[in-house]
Amino acid sequence: MNRWFLAMVAVLATTSQSLAVGFERVSVPDGDNPALEAGVWYPSEAAVSVQSLGTFQQTVAQGTAVKGGRLPLVVFSHGSGGSFEGHYDTAIALAEAGFVVAGVTHTGDNYRDQSALTRVENRPRHIKRLVDFMVGAWPYREHVDAKRVGMFGFSAG
Repeated sequence: MNRWFLAMVAVLATTSQSLAVGFERVSVPDGDNPALEAGVWYPSEAAVSVQSLGTFQQTVAQGTAVKGGRLPLVVFSHGSGGSFEGHYDTAIALAEAGFVVAGVTHTGDNYRDQSALTRVENRPRHIKRLVDFMVGAWPYREHVDAKRVGMFGFSAG
């Protein structure tokens, strides 16, 4: 019984490994408005290390190549007074599962600047700019399947 159990553990360990995760900060043009700060997580084969992300720590490969092609894209919107950094753990889990993930920090409604806290009408534009950037200008855009894009948000997101 013990040998069977150990054999099953060995099989599962070799067949269900998650991918390493790459990460980079990007600046997304927003027309005449200030550029949007965003974070992008993606599958990678590079070695990872602990990296600071604001007040958080994440285990990622900084600025490395994307593994895979025609990957689905998931974008997300943080809640009022937050930033893309606050959802790094969800982004990492999705990237480990084979998604490219991009989160935006909404200008005027984040933990550093709340000058447009009630201006939720800007959020759809921010998300559209982020998606357009990811499929049209991001240096690794050829790895993204522009026909498979999803989105989620928190609170005002």
